[in-house]
Amino acid sequence: MSFLFGKRGLPYKEKPYFYLVATVLVVSFFVNIALFLWGWSVVKSLGDVIVPLHRTVYFGIDFLGQPWTVLMLPAFAFVLWCVHAGLGVFFASKNRFWMYMLWAAFPFIQLYITLGTFVIIRNF
Repeated sequence: MSFLFGKRGLPYKEKPYFYLVATVLVVSFFVNIALFLWGWSVVKSLGDVIVPLHRTVYFGIDFLGQPWTVLMLPAFAFVLWCVHAGLGVFFASKNRFWMYMLWAAFPFIQLYITLGTFVIIRNF
């Protein structure tokens, strides 16, 4: 970890927090990959049908489209993961607070994207 924190490394009292936040970030990455593969298998099985992508309370289905557009949510989550991980590495040597905030916030983003993908695919 010297590339993150220089020659000093992490102070002893910060190590459990770092490992917890880094583990959660890695788990979020694998959840995102699993979500993309699951979405890909569903999209592949549907073919070229038109599916509902958005529903409202007042008007019902208001956005129809191709099933492959569901894969944009996990792709967007992957881009956000790269940004959060990259900025966390950038801020690691300067200000660890922002590293922890960026890395700890991403699982919540991943949770909302996962729930959104489940809801859309469930409505197929």
